[in-house]
Order: sequence, then C-alpha cells, then structure tokens
Amino acid sequence: MEGMVALSKWVLINFILCLAVNITLIAIVEMDTVRNVNFGVGILFIMLGAIVSGFLVSGDRIRANYHSSTPEDREQQRKWTGLLFLLGLPYMIIAIVMYMIGSSYTHS
Repeated sequence: MEGMVALSKWVLINFILCLAVNITLIAIVEMDTVRNVNFGVGILFIMLGAIVSGFLVSGDRIRANYHSSTPEDREQQRKWTGLLFLLGLPYMIIAIVMYMIGSSYTHS
C-alpha cells in the first residue's frame, strides 16, 4: 500500500510540473513548439520505461534476464517501468490534444 502512495505522489508531482511547464511554454513560445516539447518529453519517458522493462531486447535475452534476476529485482523493474510510463502519459496526452486542436483549425 505504501508503494501505491509513493507512486501516486510522483504522478501527482509530475502532473503539476507538466501543467506548470505547459502554461509557461504557452506564454513564451508558439503552440507547435509546446506540442513538440510535450511529445519529446513523453517519448523520452516511455522509451526509458521500455529500456528499463527489457522490452527492447530479444526473447533469449528476456529469458536470461528473468532467470538471472531475483523476484525483488523483477518487482523493482516493474515498479520503475510503470512509474516511467505514467510520467510520460500526461505529456503524450497534452501533445495529442494539442495536435488534434491544431489540425482542426487548419482543416476548417
């Protein structure tokens, strides 16, 4: 249970930071730049999560890593993978929404 509290604390801090960064960027630069920054940060977190999870390796490497790690290591790996994906999610959602809003203005 304490792990979920710590995880939700990190997600909440990231969400507030994401909003603050976006409000600041919207006031300073163009909307396309804000969308690209959000997309880049979201992809960065998601790729880090994929690297930590071992998703980007072949099957024989996955089996070798599974058998050479302890259950505690695998639990830690799952925790970090989930956290990194959740940290990237708000940025990707904002980038997608900004893309949809921007494309609706250009096609109307």
